[in-house]
Amino acid sequence: MLVAELRRKLPDLRDIDPKASNAVAQVRALLKESSEDVLTSDVFGSMKYLPRRPYVESVLKLVARRNPRALEFCGHLSALLAELDAMEFHFWPSYLCWSAGGWNQVLNLGLQHGWEPTGTGPPRGMRKADCEGIYQGNDGQLFYDRDARRLADPLEQALAEMVAGKPLKKKRIDQTDWLSAPDIIKRVRQFIKFCRKGSFRIQ
Repeated sequence: MLVAELRRKLPDLRDIDPKASNAVAQVRALLKESSEDVLTSDVFGSMKYLPRRPYVESVLKLVARRNPRALEFCGHLSALLAELDAMEFHFWPSYLCWSAGGWNQVLNLGLQHGWEPTGTGPPRGMRKADCEGIYQGNDGQLFYDRDARRLADPLEQALAEMVAGKPLKKKRIDQTDWLSAPDIIKRVRQFIKFCRKGSFRIQ
């Protein structure tokens, strides 16, 4: 849980609009999601910190046994087990830990500075014809290499304007608080470097 909190992966009260008509429903959803986060952290923490053998080894074998149709995973099981002791677990890397609002803001920032998105690719297991190409959500959509690299330059331009004290192009009122966050420039710079490496999945 501590790693998730440090990586800003957990929702908090600041994500709730107290003036909204569904504020109570938002609080309930937050409490439910927090309970799910505890369960997730227990599972991830066990995989990261318990001895790899027999614990993680047993988990991988059980997953394969319970999911015989997961052919790709089962096909890699032997290789996974062979490299088990050398594995490193990295949960919630900082460059993709945007909240839903932050993710939309960074994409909008790119759009305002000339980024022209071409649409996302399908999650694994989905036909391209069935993919809507949207950037919202975290279903494992493919953020294409061309999109990622073309997003980096407009974001870099936006940062240069922020550092120089120039007003951002077409800045919306709701961007003010987000852009004034103390670490936002550092986080966007990290994301720019990540985009320059090419494609990734939104998850």
